[in-house]
Amino acid sequence: MSYEVLSGFGAVASRYDLALIDLWGVVHNGKEPYPGVLDCLARMRDAGMTRILLSNAPRRASAVARQIEGYGIGSDAYDHIVSSGDVTFNALQAGLPSLQGQKRYFYCGPEKDAGLLDGLDFRAVADIEQAAFLLVAGLRNDESETPADYDDLLQAANARGLPLVCVNPDISVMRGTRILPCAGAVAARYADLGGEVIQFGKPFSPAYEACLAGRSVPPSRVVAIGDSPRTDIAGANAFGIDSIFIAGGLHRTDIGDPIDQARLAAFIESGDARPTAVMSGLTWDASG
Repeated sequence: MSYEVLSGFGAVASRYDLALIDLWGVVHNGKEPYPGVLDCLARMRDAGMTRILLSNAPRRASAVARQIEGYGIGSDAYDHIVSSGDVTFNALQAGLPSLQGQKRYFYCGPEKDAGLLDGLDFRAVADIEQAAFLLVAGLRNDESETPADYDDLLQAANARGLPLVCVNPDISVMRGTRILPCAGAVAARYADLGGEVIQFGKPFSPAYEACLAGRSVPPSRVVAIGDSPRTDIAGANAFGIDSIFIAGGLHRTDIGDPIDQARLAAFIESGDARPTAVMSGLTWDASG
């Protein structure tokens, strides 16, 4: 198995002009930035690198910016944000063949993300029998609910043959020290029922295309940094760019902190995604 274990991003910074950086589990834990991250992002800027925060957040980039500012991550820490909420919005605006022009949807997710399609000619309905598709941004309350709580809804939607549009393919996310379920877990249950699932965000190519749009950067000079092999690393593999797996995020308990080399090797070997390099956390060097 071929991957580098890095003590800090500074060791490979000269290889890249553009970094696609995951948020949850890499830059912050859902409450505050990880130690050394803001310093690393500043040093990336000083090295002339473009820093794009590529997030599976089910909301528009402007809302993501407001959210992370509340965690102490200001606009100087990045150059641009691309969210799965934006990619979904743009795809629905352009038109999805599966929806056949239908505009009525049943929304599933927290109230804070219910306005995702504001500005588009779509209408949320309160009755699944009136909907043409499901729009799933997450669980209504991920602190107390599980994806199984949505089985009745999913069975009703599947009986009507409704497509499910998933705004966040992540199965789970870190919040503080807890791991909580995301929209991807609900979408996976719908797929198990045989329902049609349409997903936006990582690991799917439109998210990466949105990051590179208008930029003349060769793929060899682009790196994706994330803590999910299933989305961050697999997406980078499919798109043909380098990737750095952050072992101290979502899978910290699987790998150990500091990294247990044997556990790391077994963890990577157990999946299909292959990172170019691995780091404990997004820091510039071993001292932070």
